[in-house]
Amino acid sequence: MLNYLGARIFVGPPSQTERYGASTRRPKLPGRFLPGLRMPIQRKTIEIPPEAVREFVAAAQTYHAAYHYIRRVEIIVRTRRLLLDHMPKGTKLRLSEVRNLFDRMRPLS
Repeated sequence: MLNYLGARIFVGPPSQTERYGASTRRPKLPGRFLPGLRMPIQRKTIEIPPEAVREFVAAAQTYHAAYHYIRRVEIIVRTRRLLLDHMPKGTKLRLSEVRNLFDRMRPLS
């Protein structure tokens, strides 16, 4: 803001209009992703032994047969531990991700 002499006086932080001009949209920063140039995520395939897969399918069937919430959570926790044993070190696997796997497998079990 300018006073009557034309000197700038500080009254508070500049508004978005003062900062960026008439446009209220912020300028794009050079380091951001452009929508058309997204790189696909490359993931390594995981080799899970057949015994572990059988245990996973059995757990999925048990999960869908269980009615109690706590029982279902116990099954999810055990299955998460089973899957993490066969994944690379440092891999994160949330309980919600295992639950989503079970929900996706519902028509199959």
